[in-house]
Amino acid sequence: MKPSKLPNLLGSYSMLNVTRTSNSTAPNQWGNAPTGLLVYNPNGYISVNMAATESEYRPMTISWPPNSTQPHEDWVIAAHHAMSYAGHFTIEEDNGDTGVVHHGPITVASVPSMMGTTMLRDYELIRTEEVVYLALVGTGSTIWWTKID
Repeated sequence: MKPSKLPNLLGSYSMLNVTRTSNSTAPNQWGNAPTGLLVYNPNGYISVNMAATESEYRPMTISWPPNSTQPHEDWVIAAHHAMSYAGHFTIEEDNGDTGVVHHGPITVASVPSMMGTTMLRDYELIRTEEVVYLALVGTGSTIWWTKID
């Protein structure tokens, strides 16, 4: 499912923040200092990992692999404030540094109901002399990323 035209947004990005729209009623599950990694590869695959960084959202009482002595409630907190997914991506519109990207169909997801779904995102690349920013606009928020490669 390689894109016929390689879009400008190919590459790896580090998450900067989430900007909520004024009418958003969704909770801020990413906290005030989120972290994340977003990769668009030239073969049409995407990988997204996002998490809050505040200690109240990242209990140190849990580790991998899980075991029966770890509090279930702490796993719930960590899961509520982290999300990962991967799959295909396609470009619906590509006007150089702006367009519409489809994340999906999703083939791997930390949230089971995301499997097989596709999310549409308006995107804009904002270039400065030092860095390239990526704004992904979704329902109720814009997630800001900076290009790292």
